[in-house]
Amino acid sequence: EDDCYGSTNGFVWDKGTSRTASAVNQLTCFYVDFDYYKIPKYQHLSAIDFASLVMQENAWLPEPTCVVDSGSGLWMYWQFKRPPRISNKTDHKWMPTWQEAESFLVDSLKPYGADSACKDAARVVRMPETINSKTGRTTHAWHLADSYEFNHLTKIIRDQKKVVEVKSAEQRKFKSKNKSNTVHSAMGHIRNPYTLHWGRMWDYRKLAELRGGLLHEHRRMILWFYAVSAAWYCNDEKSLRAEVDHFCESYLGNS
Repeated sequence: EDDCYGSTNGFVWDKGTSRTASAVNQLTCFYVDFDYYKIPKYQHLSAIDFASLVMQENAWLPEPTCVVDSGSGLWMYWQFKRPPRISNKTDHKWMPTWQEAESFLVDSLKPYGADSACKDAARVVRMPETINSKTGRTTHAWHLADSYEFNHLTKIIRDQKKVVEVKSAEQRKFKSKNKSNTVHSAMGHIRNPYTLHWGRMWDYRKLAELRGGLLHEHRRMILWFYAVSAAWYCNDEKSLRAEVDHFCESYLGNS
């Protein structure tokens, strides 16, 4: 089959709604999409050789559960043993934690062609053993390692993030009084922009429910605020529009 795609995470959709980050109800893995064919010094490498190079030059990176030759680039996946379920929309833990780690993971691998747009939870990917019509090549997958505990992977990524922050501070010859830009509450939850904006997105929806199911006042203002928060979870215009359109159609009166 040509150009077949599947979602990386679990979804719950209302009839007629779009694929959005707020519709994700299960997180299954971290992933990176490498467009390494755009970088001249890597163009001659096969997908599996390129994957080996990335692993050799990034010792902190756990071995991916599997890699997929997409017919032009390469995907790496780190699968979770017990995928976190987002059953309670007031739970501000799983999605912000996942997004913070996913964003750093992709950003740290940009020198290897990591696509910065492919780090939202609503992403779909080309399925193995199907044909990429752009190149005429069949996609293939290799299983490399076992799956990981979610908390184990996020700790590895956070530790690496701290290392990068320390090196950056040393390069700037600037010493911050705070060791980290995150704050731990008494409950142990991390407060940062991701938790703040995820909570705000659901606050606006809750406000609509309290107003009888729809918001009729200050609609433009609320829509703008929702878009600002959603932008932390949508990394290209298409996904952001889908997220905001869904909120507009579902929660605004006379949208």
